[in-house]
Amino acid sequence: MRGSILRIKAYFGWEYADGMTDFAGERCVDDALAEEPVEETWIDHGGVEWDEHYAMNRYDCEVYEIAQSAWRAQNCSLHPYDIQLGRKKMLDEQEAKDKAKKKAKDEAAKLKKAEDDKKKGKGKRRKRFGIF
Repeated sequence: MRGSILRIKAYFGWEYADGMTDFAGERCVDDALAEEPVEETWIDHGGVEWDEHYAMNRYDCEVYEIAQSAWRAQNCSLHPYDIQLGRKKMLDEQEAKDKAKKKAKDEAAKLKKAEDDKKKGKGKRRKRFGIF
């Protein structure tokens, strides 16, 4: 139970109340769980007790099995929100750098072309004398 609470806290980016440190917050979670212990009872899945339990709680058991399967899949593929934001920030910064490089390269190419045109005389008009 403790591990699940801490994982949920990390995923949603929750902070402990009253500015507690991580150590104090985890101790608070431990104290709360110690005050209200959760008793776990294990039933053999091949036994009569399991069959009776499953018959009485069929849909609850099916929802639990689906949720457990989804949790396993998500646990392998999901990352906490702060990690996702960090990756997005990194990608946005890289994209901005790439755009700046491209813009600088395009401006350098324009300047070079303007210098080449100036050397060839394309950039300035010649004065003509006469009727033409």
